[in-house]
Amino acid sequence: MSYATATPADQDHLRTYVENLLERFWVYRESKENFGVAALAVFLGAVATALVSKDWPPTFAQTRPGLILATFTIVWLLVAVYVRYQLRKRRWAALRVSGCEWLLAEWLPDSPRAMANKGQAPPIVEPSALILVADVVWPMKGSVAVLNPSLHVYPNEIEQAWLWAQDRGTDALRHEYIIHLLGWLGYLAMVLRTVLA
Repeated sequence: MSYATATPADQDHLRTYVENLLERFWVYRESKENFGVAALAVFLGAVATALVSKDWPPTFAQTRPGLILATFTIVWLLVAVYVRYQLRKRRWAALRVSGCEWLLAEWLPDSPRAMANKGQAPPIVEPSALILVADVVWPMKGSVAVLNPSLHVYPNEIEQAWLWAQDRGTDALRHEYIIHLLGWLGYLAMVLRTVLA
């Protein structure tokens, strides 16, 4: 059933459902961003503490700077994996929010019917393991799939809207670049502080 061919009662039901999805995914997106940024803030707090510390490296590691570098490398990798996970989930939710917004706009009486004029949405593409590993080093556009190809639980019109959102993207990826760059700069500052101490 599509919105255009549905009865008025079914149209109201579908519109309410998409509005509720939009609100749910918006809240989820915000929480994922908060978790990711909080983890990065803790990491950068540790980096800042080390950068302003008079006694660096610590006494127990003054003759072993490699220990500090190895520890901070492991910590940064753990933080990067966690932050990337949170921000990938944030982007997934942002794509779904975008699709819901576009679908609701499509159903307005004076809509230019932009989605309907596009035809069939692009296919579902799941990220490969290589993309997911590379995504830990630097955010990759292909690291987020808005739909699981083996699950079809939503009406086709909603899935098509999400696939079009994935195809055109959102500003969430640019935001991820900034967040991840801050983490890498903190890690680099820590390495330089340890090596030059």
